[in-house]
Amino acid sequence: MYHVDPDVMSFMVAVLMSCVTAFISIAKKVIRRRKPISKLWLSNEVAMCLLAFMVAMEMFPHISIVLPAFITEPIFLAICVHMSSRLIIMLEERASKAISG
Repeated sequence: MYHVDPDVMSFMVAVLMSCVTAFISIAKKVIRRRKPISKLWLSNEVAMCLLAFMVAMEMFPHISIVLPAFITEPIFLAICVHMSSRLIIMLEERASKAISG
């Protein structure tokens, strides 16, 4: 039986969760707006999720001391990517309301 390193497996799971979060974020925005999708907008959404993933991955070793034991690196990464996606959606909604009056 082939053995997979737990660190590699947790990294792959975290990448998968980030991709799922990016897909859900894109799908929600497409359903709400129903406008044509540009390549720039699509790449921006994916890049935002990947950037949040990388920032969270760099932060985890420094703040893992204060986190509960059940929050492992993949869980922390998925939470950070999801929360950053929700934050961007909230900021976009507030900005569009402020612009429209």
